[in-house]
Amino acid sequence: MKQAPDADAQKRGVAADKELRALEAFGLLVELYASQHGPDYRNGARPKASRIVKDMLTKVPDDVPSMGDRKLKEHVGAAIKAWEAKKRR
Repeated sequence: MKQAPDADAQKRGVAADKELRALEAFGLLVELYASQHGPDYRNGARPKASRIVKDMLTKVPDDVPSMGDRKLKEHVGAAIKAWEAKKRR
């Protein structure tokens, strides 16, 4: 049975809201990590994504497939932006 288009749109909206909340939470963790590791982990008032990603990549266990540096930076950057936007609301 096919759902009505507005029900599909509502599901997409709920999924997008959940994704935004996950990004905000991840952004908060990035903020806390940067604040505990000193000025090398900050770019002005914001966390420095490249430095945090470097630490993350060195901690990935050997038995876990490697993660791409560029893609991980994108995710961390999106999390920082989501957290910064939430703080301004």
